[in-house]
Amino acid sequence: MTKDSLRKLEFPILIAYLSLWLLVYILSRVLLEFSTDQCPNEVWIWLLVILTPLSAYAALRAAFSEGGKWYHSIGYFLIFTIGSVFIGQYIVLNGDILISSLIKKPSQTQAKVISVEKVFRRKLGFDHTNVKLQFNGKEITLEARPYSYFYLTNKKTLHITSGTSFLGNTYVTSTEISGQEKLSARWVHLKDWVHRHWLLWVIIACMILGTILRMKFFPETPGVKPRQIGFWKLMGIIMAVLIAIAIVLYLGLLIYVSFFVSR
Repeated sequence: MTKDSLRKLEFPILIAYLSLWLLVYILSRVLLEFSTDQCPNEVWIWLLVILTPLSAYAALRAAFSEGGKWYHSIGYFLIFTIGSVFIGQYIVLNGDILISSLIKKPSQTQAKVISVEKVFRRKLGFDHTNVKLQFNGKEITLEARPYSYFYLTNKKTLHITSGTSFLGNTYVTSTEISGQEKLSARWVHLKDWVHRHWLLWVIIACMILGTILRMKFFPETPGVKPRQIGFWKLMGIIMAVLIAIAIVLYLGLLIYVSFFVSR
C-alpha cells in the first residue's frame, strides 16, 4: 500500500470509528434502561493491542505535519491512545449489551427497589443514577440515566425485562413505566440541571453580550472612532440579548421534551 493510498484511508477510518460510537450511543439511549458496566481485563488488553499502532501512526502524522520532531508526537500519542481506547471500551461494552439483548432470550420478573441514588462526578455534576435492585435471589446495582432518579425515587417494585450479556453485564430493557411518567421525569431533570448551572448561563450571556458590543461598537479598524452608546440604547441591547437567550432556551426545552420522550 502506497503512502498516498494510506492517507486517503485516514479520514474514512476516523469517521467510521466515530460513527460506530455514535450509533452505539444512540441505540443504548433508546433500547436500554439500566445496566452494569464491568469491563474484563481482556477487553482493555485487546483494545490496547489494536489501537496502539493506529494511535502511534496518527501521532507521528500530526507531529510531522506541523513540522515538529519525532518526540513531539509523544503528547499526541498519549492523547490519541487514551481517547481511542475509552471510546473503544464504550463501543465494546454497550455493543455487547445491545447484541445480547437482541440474541439472548430475556427474562421477566418482579424486582424490589432497594435504593435509588444520584451519582455526582467532579466537574460533571449529576452524572448518572445508581439503582440497587433485588431480583432472582440477589441484589445488584445498575447504572441508569440521570433523569431516571426522578421516576424511580418513589418506586418500591418494578416489573423488569432483564438479561446477562456475553461479557457478564446485567442489563434491563424494560421497566413497564409509562412514557408520560418518563417525560415528566425528563422535564424535572432538565429544570434541575438548568437551576444547578445558573452561573453557566450568566457567563454565556455575558460572553455573548460582550462579543456583540465589541463587534458593533468597538471596531478594531484604526482611526475609526467607536460609536457613542446611550444608556437606554445599551439597556435595550442587553434586554434583547437576554430575551433572545430565553427564546433559545425555551425552544430547546420544547425540542427536548418533544423528541426525547423515550430512550
